[in-house]
Amino acid sequence: MGPGVLERFGYGAFGENLTIEGLLENEVCVGDELTIGSAKLMVQSPRIACFKLATKLGIGDMPRRFGVSGRSGFYLRVVEEGAVKSGDEIVIASRADDAISVADFNRLLTTDPHEHKLLEAALATFDLPKDQRDYLVSTQGA
Repeated sequence: MGPGVLERFGYGAFGENLTIEGLLENEVCVGDELTIGSAKLMVQSPRIACFKLATKLGIGDMPRRFGVSGRSGFYLRVVEEGAVKSGDEIVIASRADDAISVADFNRLLTTDPHEHKLLEAALATFDLPKDQRDYLVSTQGA
């Protein structure tokens, strides 16, 4: 995104429910289990921008910009409910040996859908959302 675009919007402008610092897409893997406060969360997948975000922001190619920015963020699934407050430490409690980073997964979804090693790793991800699994499989026929 160009300079100034992100500065126009405050926290929550992109639909996020939890805004954190310190965990970048190249450091976090799909399937990582995180503890924040007393809650346990699992990294589900990269965030994918849709036409609704483009409409809300008035930026027609926002989904493409969002995907190639490398700063997509990621979806978390609640594994165990708990209290989370500002300043709580975020700990990667567990990670699969063959985990794929959010950055690599995002690259696979946006720019390199035919990179076979990444594709195999993504499809082997235990908790991959069905819509993203279906999308990855469908790109192979293209």
